[in-house]
Amino acid sequence: MGNDSAMSRSIESVARALVGAVRLVVQPVLGTIAAAAAALLGLYVTAVCTTGGQLVEDAAVMGSDAAHGDPQWAQTLLATLANDRAIVVAVAAPLVLGWLQRRLLVGVVIAVTVLAANLTTQILKAFVFVRPELVVNPEVGTGNSLPSGTVTFLLATALGVAAMLPVSRAWRPVAVGLPILAIAGGCATIALDWHRPADVLAGVLVVVAWFAIAQSALDRLLGTSRVRRSMGVRVAVAGAVVLLPLAVIGVVPGVAQAVAAQSIAVYVVSLLAVAAVSLLCVVDSLPRTSVDRSGQDRPRPVSCDAAAHHRVPVAVH
Repeated sequence: MGNDSAMSRSIESVARALVGAVRLVVQPVLGTIAAAAAALLGLYVTAVCTTGGQLVEDAAVMGSDAAHGDPQWAQTLLATLANDRAIVVAVAAPLVLGWLQRRLLVGVVIAVTVLAANLTTQILKAFVFVRPELVVNPEVGTGNSLPSGTVTFLLATALGVAAMLPVSRAWRPVAVGLPILAIAGGCATIALDWHRPADVLAGVLVVVAWFAIAQSALDRLLGTSRVRRSMGVRVAVAGAVVLLPLAVIGVVPGVAQAVAAQSIAVYVVSLLAVAAVSLLCVVDSLPRTSVDRSGQDRPRPVSCDAAAHHRVPVAVH
């Protein structure tokens, strides 16, 4: 009995310590997490669970076919970035860079964040979000594809690698360019009919939330205070920019049909909106962890499911 009581007290103490640690990490970025979660839920409700939202998103898919078929740039970009070996690189890169720079603990945090973002997307897509068949379009498909696993993988990998790059002017273009390249990959999934626009934005929101948590955790580990308070505001603004038009389309009679009739225009506007909103969300998602010349850790921006290599209409990646 005494041993059982002691073990129970030990388990309770460990549980309290874990809860306290989670609270310390989450509290500074609670606004960002809440904004990302609200925007993600709003996307699901307006784009997936309304007839108007489904009509407009399917119109974007049909518009890409009418505009250009399968563009070579999109095929080449995704074949290069999202292949079967990419997940290994995504996890190994932060660990290797952390080991080389004697910052293995930071590399572990980033690698875990990359894995957590990808796992979250797969759980949401497979077990949480269901796509009701409000609009049946045999040319598009009716399976749920939100959030995009491909986009989650590309952006989490890009932010993870960018987080581990040394601080120098020579590496700055690479650190900025990697997330931009990942967003271009997200636009490519729309151009190839792999994903609908909301799928891409949902993947971005998952990554932004997890990298906000990573930055807060790194602040605790490194004794810094680099969480960007503006991140939650940016995510909230980005969500409003997307959700308000979708809400109008879904609520006002006749608007969805009129908009969906202009499929090429819907496709072009969707690409531009996805690129702009994604950049707005990601601009503050580079956790800052690089090392200065003295070798001491100091703050610097840090912030899977590889896609198939053939064209599948709105595939569940």
